[in-house]
Amino acid sequence: MRLAILEYVFAGGLRDQALARALALEAHQMVLALVEDSILEQGLEPVVLVTPELADQVPADRRILPEPGEEIARFWRRAIADADAVLPVAPETGNALEALTRLLRNAGATVLGSRPQAVRIAASKAATAAVLKRAGLRVVPTSRAGDPLPGHAGDWLLKPDDGVDCEGIRRLSRAPHPSAIPAGQVLQPLLPGRACSLCLRCDADGVKVLSVNHQQIARSDRGFRYLGSDVAAEPITDAHRQIAQVLYAAIPGLYGFVGIDYLDHDGLLTVLEVNPRLTTSFADLRRATGTGLGRHLMTLLAGHSHPLRDDGGAS
Repeated sequence: MRLAILEYVFAGGLRDQALARALALEAHQMVLALVEDSILEQGLEPVVLVTPELADQVPADRRILPEPGEEIARFWRRAIADADAVLPVAPETGNALEALTRLLRNAGATVLGSRPQAVRIAASKAATAAVLKRAGLRVVPTSRAGDPLPGHAGDWLLKPDDGVDCEGIRRLSRAPHPSAIPAGQVLQPLLPGRACSLCLRCDADGVKVLSVNHQQIARSDRGFRYLGSDVAAEPITDAHRQIAQVLYAAIPGLYGFVGIDYLDHDGLLTVLEVNPRLTTSFADLRRATGTGLGRHLMTLLAGHSHPLRDDGGAS
């Protein structure tokens, strides 16, 4: 099975060079883990779409390069043409992941990723919080311009609604007036608790929690910086499985690798956001759990004869 890995930074998708530099290290971690774990699985042949500038970071026999002067979308369509499946990895910022997913599906590719409708919900912190709250999950209160603010005596966080990692987060000592929340941003109270995440594998049969991770976050008066995760830092419990099950049902079309960020305050779990894609925590799964990404990809490929419909049901 030929698997095309289309990671947005490596494949030349980001025109914002500052954001590309910020995401380069994480992109490299994920691409290398995907390649190294996949070649361990008999019958799985990974190839990586990569620009000439980053080509030396991918083994020569595993890379596909653009032709001189080739337009980026044309490069992607050509590179995936003979692949049995494509794994897209892209930031949600600026609608990148949803647009990439639609491009691949329109090209007739078998996409090992969440459906566009699910990506659209998960890409928005406000939309995610609203959907999950209606489903009965505990979520951090998330307000857009004009929304009423919850009572809160501590600090606040102003975030891009579609931001990735800790990029663009500002810490405020008091809340602005709701009308002053900038367009495209959300306001959340800074709540107590350990920053954690879940790695999930979603398919037509349901959702499986692969690991519970502790995130390393550097805090300052101005904001936060993500420093990595301690993967499989604690056992998977029924509480973690319950969050995964409710979330899977609440956002139809989640598929493949999905991450959940949440706070654990003395056992009280509060969901922060959903990443409908591979995250850096997945890159350490083989070392931490003994089961690598290649094995999980084989499971997804084996089950793709019964993929999800766009409404989340089995076809």
